[in-house]
Amino acid sequence: YAGMVGHSDEQIKDLAANGLTAKGKLRSNPLKGGMITTFNDHVFLSRAEGTDYQIMYSGGMKATDVWPQGYSFHARDEESKTIQGMRAYGRMLAIWTASEIMGFRFGRTDADKMVPVTLSMGLGFLSHSGVQKVRGALVGPNTDGIYAFSGNQAIPVVDDWKRLMRGGINAERLDRATAVNLYHKAWYVLAVASAGSNKNDRLVVWDYARNQLWVWSTPYGASFLARDLDENGSERLLVGTDDGYIQTLV
Repeated sequence: YAGMVGHSDEQIKDLAANGLTAKGKLRSNPLKGGMITTFNDHVFLSRAEGTDYQIMYSGGMKATDVWPQGYSFHARDEESKTIQGMRAYGRMLAIWTASEIMGFRFGRTDADKMVPVTLSMGLGFLSHSGVQKVRGALVGPNTDGIYAFSGNQAIPVVDDWKRLMRGGINAERLDRATAVNLYHKAWYVLAVASAGSNKNDRLVVWDYARNQLWVWSTPYGASFLARDLDENGSERLLVGTDDGYIQTLV
């Protein structure tokens, strides 16, 4: 990091070539936050330093383990609601609350401050890992149902949870929802807690190629979903259970 005590002149030049210039000192303490993602060769940490709005980001390129003091900004919607998630979206970092989707992009250089852009007013998501990119859109859950945001407008995939399952969902657990995009199968798979449940006991599957939906039960709870390829190169769904096992479909 340019100007950092202990770096040689050659190291400082190498770091500066990767977008790290003398903007301040490095953070020396371990960082704590609520969510993490990557964008434009940086690592972003939200809900940092115990706040609902602070975003910190690392140095770029080969220095993603470097966290300069000046690399931070606030993401706050008009109602000052808590950040619920974030994900790279095109040339911007999309950050959402329950009722708004905000976009942030870098200025002229990676070391510049992030520039905010409002993407959607009146609609957001209530999950971090429950939002996936599907055919250029951000797809994720909120209290009404599942929505796809394509940059201009939000289109409902499911406009009422009760259309999928009796009683709907436990909205208080939506922040624990998790999803994966199985793009070989053209499936967006979302794990949510049904009404009265304290764990993700339902898998909602949206076949976006055929625009069909169905629901499976996950009685052991689904703490995470992931995509994997087996030894034959075939795509498969991995379900991490609350008690520490990994399941797949047979």
